[in-house]
Amino acid sequence: MKKTAMLALAALIAFPGLARDDEFDNVVYRSSNDVVRFELVSNFGYGYHILNSTDFRSNMSDEFFINVAAFGLYPVEAVGIELGLDLCFSDFSSRSHAFLLNQDRLVQAMDFSQLVPGTLDRHRGGFDVFSLNAPLLLKFRAGSFWLGGGAVGSFNLAGTTRYYYRMDNRREEVSERKAKLNSLTYGLVATLGYGDLGLYFKYYPKTSRLLPDGSVDMDYMTLGVIFDF
Repeated sequence: MKKTAMLALAALIAFPGLARDDEFDNVVYRSSNDVVRFELVSNFGYGYHILNSTDFRSNMSDEFFINVAAFGLYPVEAVGIELGLDLCFSDFSSRSHAFLLNQDRLVQAMDFSQLVPGTLDRHRGGFDVFSLNAPLLLKFRAGSFWLGGGAVGSFNLAGTTRYYYRMDNRREEVSERKAKLNSLTYGLVATLGYGDLGLYFKYYPKTSRLLPDGSVDMDYMTLGVIFDF
């Protein structure tokens, strides 16, 4: 959560400043009739994960993403298809469970009471996922209003597990890299906005399996805000 919030804050400070500069234009190519459009760094967003898991109770799980490129095709003025490419950092966090890797580097959720003896005054576990997301949307535009819906594919590049606990006024922290992820996950996505501000919704079903068989069992949805440039 802390890492994600810092990334979001940095983007909020930096990119709106660029967008207000008249010399900054993220549109790389636009056809004369505005049917074809290609942009770089067109938006960024922040969302909160709502998890359904039989393995652990989620707490403050979230994501931050920033668009790398976007391609739009509008054969009809108000209706078109948009394909994006986003860098995304997701944090899945819990106050009730620690996360570790087994010998096969699969993510395992474990209750803190089973892992650490004694009384804990603070503890939290989680795992992070760095991915490249490709949303494909059917989009409707009416003046400044826009509405989209479609599918999203996530190419998961790296995963890290972590947990920490505080006992006897000492903070102990454990982190392990190279957690096993399924390389491709998929879901549904919808967007709604006006002007430069919008809302988005994603749903990744259990069949999408972010983590391989034998690991944490969950499906999740994400609600968040989009800032357009």
